[in-house]
Amino acid sequence: MALLFIGKTRCPLCGEIIEEGQKVVAFPPFIENQLDPLWVFNDSALHAECFNNHPLAGKAQSRYKEVQEHQGPGNRFCVVCKMEIRNPDDYFTVGHLIEDKGHSLYPYNYKQAHISCLTKWPDLPHLYDEIEKLQRSKTWGGDALINLLAQLRPACIGWQQERE
Repeated sequence: MALLFIGKTRCPLCGEIIEEGQKVVAFPPFIENQLDPLWVFNDSALHAECFNNHPLAGKAQSRYKEVQEHQGPGNRFCVVCKMEIRNPDDYFTVGHLIEDKGHSLYPYNYKQAHISCLTKWPDLPHLYDEIEKLQRSKTWGGDALINLLAQLRPACIGWQQERE
């Protein structure tokens, strides 16, 4: 959850300090694309009034709920073996990639797998290629896609070796 220091934290929407007694809305990190219009809510504490009056407030609440429904506790299942992912050291998630339902990456939003299962995932090379295209498109800000590709690269090499 966002850090909130009463009397010190600024609301990212109005720029004013959040003071004692003011109602607050806070979000944990849940937006990975720094160019997403919802980025302002990522890992943020905001005046409740500022949040409630913001035109994207409803969309931010919906996205956060979507993230929880797909990746929250009890909702982590491997796309390959279908088993629950319980070990955080063997957990891979794509997260939210794209809003456009017609985009080739949309079906991969929130896909999760055991890292140990990735080399068995038939969609792995396609996913890797599409994420590379998204990275080159300049519609994404920050390092999330670079990190995602770095996580997938060893599995892609293993995927190719298993098929040779």
